Order: sequence, then structure tokens, then C-alpha cells
Amino acid sequence: DVAKANQQIAEINYSYTHVTAPFDGRISRRQVDPGNLVGAGGATTLATLISEDPIYVYFTLSERDVLDISEGTRRNAASDPESTVKKGHKPVILEMGLSNKTDFPYKGQLDYYDLGIDPQTGTILMRGVFPNPDGDLLSGYFVRLRASMGVRDVLTVPEGAVGVAQVGHYVLVVDDKNTVQQKPVTVGAAVNGLRVIEKGLEGTERVVVNGLQRARPGAPVTPEEAKP
Repeated sequence: DVAKANQQIAEINYSYTHVTAPFDGRISRRQVDPGNLVGAGGATTLATLISEDPIYVYFTLSERDVLDISEGTRRNAASDPESTVKKGHKPVILEMGLSNKTDFPYKGQLDYYDLGIDPQTGTILMRGVFPNPDGDLLSGYFVRLRASMGVRDVLTVPEGAVGVAQVGHYVLVVDDKNTVQQKPVTVGAAVNGLRVIEKGLEGTERVVVNGLQRARPGAPVTPEEAKP
């Protein structure tokens, strides 16, 4: 009986020498060599295993961005009676680009977000998941992300035409008497060098986009239409 018990203990101890990976991925170089003592006084890192397909991207969003996404999601649901957004089942689609490119060729979706806004940073932690069957994406890459909140008509102006004062954002416009006026605006997202104007403009104003240093509110000007 003693011999059988010792045999069972030996078999159990021997089983500890075989480490099975919990998931598929790439393994780093080994941290210890054959014959080294491991596990003495604590856990020993043998190697690091990284999952490559799918690959996860962690990022943070500001409170303002979270509110904008929530508003866009509700707007999409309201415009589509059959949408599952109302039930919380429709995933948020993410597009990802690498730091050396300008496009967003990788498609994924949001699969996790934290319980709430971090009061110290004013941001919320989120995670996107992206298929990576060819292993093009490596762990540790710096990437750019964007999320589509649906399609809607918006008013935009060149981002350089938007100024900031103590009272908030503004643009300079030329009235029917060719006089410069300052108009407060509420801005939205920046897209390809343009800034979305949520409130403050009707779309018929003549916005000053060049010569802003010389344009002063109340001053007469001779406007020229900018080339598209």
C-alpha cells in the first residue's frame, strides 16, 4: 500500500512537469533552462503565451465621447424600427488602422466596457476584438480606432475656422453688409480636417476660413468665395 501511494504521488508530481497551453497563440522565448529549479518560494514564469486570433485592443473614451456614442446609438435605433439596438443586441462596429497608415482596413467590434467612468481620469475603459487569422497584428501595436454611429446629414466647417474663447467655441461669419460677426457654436466630432457644427449655424452663413488673423468682429471686409 505504501509503495502504491508513493507511486501515485510520483505520478501526480510528474504530471506537473507537463504544461498545457490554455489557448492557441504564440509563445515567447523560455525564461528558464532545462534543469533549473522552478516554483521554489513562489510561481515561476516559464514563458509568455499570447493569443493572436482574435486579438484584443484596449482603449479609453472620455465621458463626452461616451455620451456622443450613446446618442448616436439611440438615434440609429429610432430611425430603424426593426433595429435590435433597443434591446442592446446590436454590436458596436469598430474600424482599426495602424500608425503608419491613414486608412482603417481592420474590422472588429466592441465586446467589453467597464462598469462606469473613472472619476480620476474622466474616462471609461473599453475593449475591441478583431480577427487576426494571418497574424498581421502584433501585441503592443499602437493603433487608431473609429466607430460608426450611423449616417446623418451634418454641417461642417474647416477645423481651422473654429476658434476658442472663454465662453466656448465660435466661428467668424460675414453678414449681408460684408461685416465680420462672431457666432458661438457647439462643435461635434472632427472628421478629415473638418469639424462638425452641432448648433449655432444654419448652413447659409458665409464662414471665414482664410485670413482669420486679419478678420475682427465688426470690421468690414471684402469676402472672396473659397475654392472647394
